[in-house]
Amino acid sequence: MAESTTEQSGRSERRGNFIGQRGQQQPQLQADPHVLKSAALLDYQFSKQFTPDSIGDLRSKTERGLGVMKDDFGKMLDQAELTSKSIASRENNTKMKTGMFDKEHVADSVEVGRQVEKLLAQAKEWRGQFDENGKRKQTGNLSNRTEEADEKRMEKIKACEQIIAGAELTKAQMSGGLDNLKALKAQQEKDPHNAQLNADLRLEDARTLREKFGMKALSGGTSAVGGITVPNPQTGKNEVAFVFKSIQGETDQTGLAKGGGALREVMSSAICNEFKYGPGKLDTGWPQTTLTEIKDLAGVPQKGALIDGIKGREVYRDGDNHKEAKDRFNSLKPEDIQLNEFVNLAMSQFDIKWGNVMQEEGTGKLRPFDGGAAFPTDNLFAGYGLATEGQAKGMNLLEFKGDEHAAAKLPISDDLKKRFGKISLEGMEAASQAVIAEARKAGMSEENIKGLEQGMVLAKESVKGMQTILGNNPDIKLGDFLRECEKDIYTPQLDKRKDQFMESQREIYKGICDKHPGCFQPPEMFTAKQIYENFTSPDQIQAFQRLEKGLAPDSSKNLKEELKKCSVATPIAAESFFKGVASKVTNNANVPEEVKAIVRSPEAQAQHLELQTSHTQKRGGRGV
Repeated sequence: MAESTTEQSGRSERRGNFIGQRGQQQPQLQADPHVLKSAALLDYQFSKQFTPDSIGDLRSKTERGLGVMKDDFGKMLDQAELTSKSIASRENNTKMKTGMFDKEHVADSVEVGRQVEKLLAQAKEWRGQFDENGKRKQTGNLSNRTEEADEKRMEKIKACEQIIAGAELTKAQMSGGLDNLKALKAQQEKDPHNAQLNADLRLEDARTLREKFGMKALSGGTSAVGGITVPNPQTGKNEVAFVFKSIQGETDQTGLAKGGGALREVMSSAICNEFKYGPGKLDTGWPQTTLTEIKDLAGVPQKGALIDGIKGREVYRDGDNHKEAKDRFNSLKPEDIQLNEFVNLAMSQFDIKWGNVMQEEGTGKLRPFDGGAAFPTDNLFAGYGLATEGQAKGMNLLEFKGDEHAAAKLPISDDLKKRFGKISLEGMEAASQAVIAEARKAGMSEENIKGLEQGMVLAKESVKGMQTILGNNPDIKLGDFLRECEKDIYTPQLDKRKDQFMESQREIYKGICDKHPGCFQPPEMFTAKQIYENFTSPDQIQAFQRLEKGLAPDSSKNLKEELKKCSVATPIAAESFFKGVASKVTNNANVPEEVKAIVRSPEAQAQHLELQTSHTQKRGGRGV
């Protein structure tokens, strides 16, 4: 079946959970009550969607011109009809006894299960002949047959995907294990605003779908991300009900300890819920997120961030048609872009890009997500600030491949100014303290908690500064607003933190020197600024860290790529580092000869010099 992303829960002004552990008391964080993602498991009926009449309609739409000759699709429809009658006969004993079904279609659960499996096999085999665009993958002995019209084939594909989705749901229903979900749902209907009950229901919902339909790896981002899907028999799509980011699978590229990303996802959700239910009633559209334990992609129980899916698509994906993407960008509502900028800046979230924004199906509204880089530590903020010094944060959302969006030169909406101006710093602090308290209960490290507290200081300063700019400039345009934020908020914040950050780079550099003796000049030879500018750019630090693994016997094949990355440095770093590492590699008995040959080769030296020159020019000739 084709893939799509998923939907968010309903609305209410009650409170929700942080750690989804059944039976534990939760802090009183505001949140939407949970709307069941697995509702179809409880109420879907294959025999009602695929009645004999509806299957007859499918035949009339898809078998025109075939006459009495049935292809594999027609045979699959026969099996769908037989399966539907078998399910109906099992579900309704009265009809069965009154002769509405002949004996052939009377089936017990075992027989129905056999029919469902047979249908799935036939339907998946037929669907597997075609790619996502409806093109035949392999024609085989059908190579001489005239290809059907695209429109007709797409009708067949949609019908087949709907049948597969319905059969998958039916199979999951028949496997049982839904009693807990049914009981919790019944309790929620009697007490819909019970925070603990909603927390329990959400966790059981996710675990049930994970057990029934598994988890698939999702592309995008730098951490290991899994999608928990549910089949939709109306669309034929697998829709991502939940996204799970395990702590164990978090990237090391942010410099945060494991768990730092999950905490920031949860904090983003909690703060956005405070915006929504606090004095300003500002609904940012941020997905509900909790820290919980669930089976990861490998089937191993792991703690991580469980995030509600969003039904829609990213505003821009790599590979999108340029004209279509440009038209989509220009059609975005200015007020939606304004809101998306505000929510990110309010959380000091500077990983602002169209890849972290979904356009909601049906409404077209923008839904921000991915808070793994929000609420940065002082050092992360300073590192990013130094790398982008003087560049107004968020300006990249106002342009697309040379086009500037109209939102850049339009005043910020009165409604957004009013609601944002009412955001309570005290409310933000209370929400953050509830998250931090539960993080400690969950055993999260003090290092991560301290870093999150630093990020909350930045976020509150950002909100207060934004409110001040709006108050002083009631007619300010969005582009000007972003520039004022850079000047009045982020530059002063950076000035307070950059010296401490650059000193911290000395420790990183010292650690690199200690692990690679002879590859660098000692840190005492340089000032903190020189070390930052020459040796510890983020890309280089990551390459150094990976290089440590590259020097080990089990991963030395990656060394060529890592050496290239590490050699892209300013002149003093390149001269010192490349020669030192080359010497170390060639004298390392554990490094394969083919890798040594790469390092020794004239091509490698020439490439090193070319990369060195290119990098120096790109960084404006900055060096010692």
